[in-house]
Amino acid sequence: GITPITQKRLLYGLEAVFILRSIPLEGDYAGSAHFFEDQAEVVMLAQGLGEEQQWAGLILRNVREQAHYRVGGNIGIFQYRTRAGVVVPYAFRTGESTLGFIPVRGAPSRATMAAAHSFLRRYANGKVLFVTDANETRVVDERTLLMSASRLLFA
Repeated sequence: GITPITQKRLLYGLEAVFILRSIPLEGDYAGSAHFFEDQAEVVMLAQGLGEEQQWAGLILRNVREQAHYRVGGNIGIFQYRTRAGVVVPYAFRTGESTLGFIPVRGAPSRATMAAAHSFLRRYANGKVLFVTDANETRVVDERTLLMSASRLLFA
């Protein structure tokens, strides 16, 4: 097997050549989540990924680039996970604001709504954006918005 130190060095190397992106975890866990950086790499290397993981990765790759490369933006990114199984795949923090992104197919399910509520309880200054493949944009409540991926990424 590969030692943990060698594994970390390999991950850092893959990040350096833009194959993988490590995102720190917050919530009840420590460590990192890993996403493929490029869509072509996902097609070639991640054939075992489920449809939901692929959808989340697609949104992350496009949103992260816009946020990360914005001049003057000091934006931190993390993934929120709890022991109860709640996952907000990625969230961005700027100063006192925190925005969690939850990719969904169609409308948010009870599970994704519960994930949003958990995130909002944890981050008093937080907001949640459900990113959907449906052609719909609407306010869910005062701290939660549902927006089509096409509007978010291309409008």
